[in-house]
Amino acid sequence: MSKKFVANVRNPLSSAIFRLITAAVFILGIAGTVLPVGVHAAARAPAHEGFAARKTNQPIGLMRKDGSQEWKVELQTPVISSNGRLYVSVPDLRTLFRDASLISSNDGALVTLAYPGALAEYRRDARQATVNGRSVRLDGAGLIVRQKTAYLAIREIASLLHADARYDAARRLLVVAYAERYLTEYGNDDAPALIWLDGRTRQLYTARPGERPEAAGTTNVKLNGAGYAVTERLDAQTIAVTVTDTYGEPSLGTNVYKLILHQGKLTLQSKAEYYGVRRTDSVFRYAGGIALVDGGRVLLAKPDGSVKQAADVRKMLDTEDAITVVYAADDALVVRLYLDQMLALVNLKTKTAVLLYKQLLPADERKRIEEASRYAMDFDYNGDGFEFDRREGDAFYFTHDDEEGNGESPYSLKLN
Repeated sequence: MSKKFVANVRNPLSSAIFRLITAAVFILGIAGTVLPVGVHAAARAPAHEGFAARKTNQPIGLMRKDGSQEWKVELQTPVISSNGRLYVSVPDLRTLFRDASLISSNDGALVTLAYPGALAEYRRDARQATVNGRSVRLDGAGLIVRQKTAYLAIREIASLLHADARYDAARRLLVVAYAERYLTEYGNDDAPALIWLDGRTRQLYTARPGERPEAAGTTNVKLNGAGYAVTERLDAQTIAVTVTDTYGEPSLGTNVYKLILHQGKLTLQSKAEYYGVRRTDSVFRYAGGIALVDGGRVLLAKPDGSVKQAADVRKMLDTEDAITVVYAADDALVVRLYLDQMLALVNLKTKTAVLLYKQLLPADERKRIEEASRYAMDFDYNGDGFEFDRREGDAFYFTHDDEEGNGESPYSLKLN
């Protein structure tokens, strides 16, 4: 066959036809470098990529778009072109898709992606993936490993996460249009649960590593600014999620949400609102269970989220101020008024509360504290000067700083 083909080429007419066909193929090849590509085809490396790489050392960049905003992603490793596909390293994908969980094995041979509605597993050089428990054929390897780093085909990942990936050959840029939807927390050794909170629907999803995220319930979380979440394990079946949302200018507003997830379901939630520059942290765990600040109330609950009692502290103290919890027990609380920075002892048996400065200090000192409370928004405002020390039986011990340079004085108060 080879000899026959050579003989035909030597024929003048055949030779001319051959040259015309060759020229046409070459022109089409050149034209292919400037043809627009579709949404998914754009995630492929162009057919001439190998030729282009020999002509330029410029690496392929990565651009992220969200609505009208776009910015270049600082890559840890270059985008790889292989067999007509573009691959992005797992560390760079974590930066690009911050609300997707990507877990890679030590050798990079297995990568698991978890996202509400999707759980996918990719194995090195395999032309199929496991998506939501089903085997899905791919038109190329979904995962490759180069120098011990795992790379995933951007086309596959973009499809799962409802993103749009395009390759801009003129600028040698991979452009990914993606809007983050979830506030996430991927846990730690103490609380390995994965958490996704949809900022629009307020729906909460959770999963253990290697499992598909499932809906846990609808929360009361409304994000007004920069929110972040922290998870904490309460027992083998219960996870607590704290969502802190700071907002306003200059970030004086703070909302603190507590979400209790028992056996994967939302069983209890609370919301505390603060505005100012004071600390918003409260005692959460105590010997009898957990304490949650919900508006002006304190909820004492079992770790599974079942409420044992609710104390309307704000009503007891006849105040509109927000509160934080300094000490909690089933029979008593020590709380601090947020703006006025005054300590109160709450007797949960009698459903009564007293402000320490009114109960323990002389009249002139009480008057000074009340006059100073007009400046509660100032950074150097010291409140009533009381700090909780300890409890012994029914006696509560405190220290007091009178701001006159006399040092701290001890005081005690018993439950009635």
